Amino acid sequence: MKVYFDTKTKKWFQHETEHPFTFGKNLQPITYKRSISDTMLPFSISASSNHVGPLIGIIVGESKNQNNFKGNGKKLRKIQLQLAKKGHICVVFTPSSISSTHLNGFVYVEDYKKWLRVTTPLPDIVYNRIPFRSMEKRKLYQEAFEFFKKNNIPCFNPYFFSKKQVYELLAKNPLIEQHLPATSIYTNKNDLLRMLSNFPILYAKSSSGHKGNGIYKINCLNQPFVVQTTKNTFHFSSLKKLVEFLDTHFLQEEFIIQEAIKPDNYFGKRYDLRVLVHYVRDCYRISGIGVRVSEYEDITTHVPNGGFIIPYSEIQEKIDESLLHELMNNIGSTLHQGFNQLIGEFSVDLCKARNGKYYLFEVNSKPMKFDERIIEDSGIDNLTDLLIMWGRMNMQNHVDNKNLMVNK
Repeated sequence: MKVYFDTKTKKWFQHETEHPFTFGKNLQPITYKRSISDTMLPFSISASSNHVGPLIGIIVGESKNQNNFKGNGKKLRKIQLQLAKKGHICVVFTPSSISSTHLNGFVYVEDYKKWLRVTTPLPDIVYNRIPFRSMEKRKLYQEAFEFFKKNNIPCFNPYFFSKKQVYELLAKNPLIEQHLPATSIYTNKNDLLRMLSNFPILYAKSSSGHKGNGIYKINCLNQPFVVQTTKNTFHFSSLKKLVEFLDTHFLQEEFIIQEAIKPDNYFGKRYDLRVLVHYVRDCYRISGIGVRVSEYEDITTHVPNGGFIIPYSEIQEKIDESLLHELMNNIGSTLHQGFNQLIGEFSVDLCKARNGKYYLFEVNSKPMKFDERIIEDSGIDNLTDLLIMWGRMNMQNHVDNKNLMVNK
């Protein structure tokens, strides 16, 4: 059915039937109105019984400009438009736009080619796309998540993953554990020395690092010993000096240390796989596989750090896809159970080693944009289906709870 938001009165209307309809988590009434004015924005939305929705909310970052927000606007626009095609309204909002009964958020209106402010009831489900880890930890954002919890509004992908947390969870799953590089949590320099005694080449990763930042490659095969980051290279004449240098950096935040894997190569250059995964119907399924290539000895294959993209078809015959599907489903199920949260999407960085074995490097709860159009579009299609499915479940819970209270 069609519903309308009046930009003048900030209220929602419909003019198809005098039968009462409600909207959002708090079951806000949608008023019947015979005539539609030119101040009203039309939206097509699914209706069930006397309720429309679900209403899907996406929480993003605050901007100094109150008529804007921080986040991947292009991707958010695609999500909104895809949801609109499927008959659902999605509102993008910031923590400061939350009130006890409604949101003062944004919708992208295709006819105007821009984001417009709308007032909506509280959503049936919230999708977390806060763009930065540091932002997500701020009091304002944490208070927003507490508000959702208190009001029984589920949060989809509630926070950025910590590499340490993810490693500790995945290592408990026997199938996944065999695909993890030898790993140690850094507590003091003795952890580094123990790892180096077994593996002369290591990677150290900040638990909160992303896009290749916070990674150190440590090479103690030959003197001088070498430490590489994405920006600098350091040389040390002794192990003692190398350890002292790293200790000053690693004690500032949480780090994990992993053995360096000898990766398979593509015309002499190392490549990694970027796998996008969504919960689809009954299990976690691959939405797409991207390939990132770098020079053989480069520290990372991330494109911003000098990596480049090749089509998956170039190396597809080398890849055991049945193993990847099984592995991704196990990762999703393990994270869902371990975090006891709605884990609906994630991406995985992994490689095939020269010995044919597959190793997991990183799992991201907020996948970066995929440059491959087919992967990005497939991901958004699966994501929006999932938001609708979980949104409907929670919408029905809100309706049932309201009916239960009325009957009492």
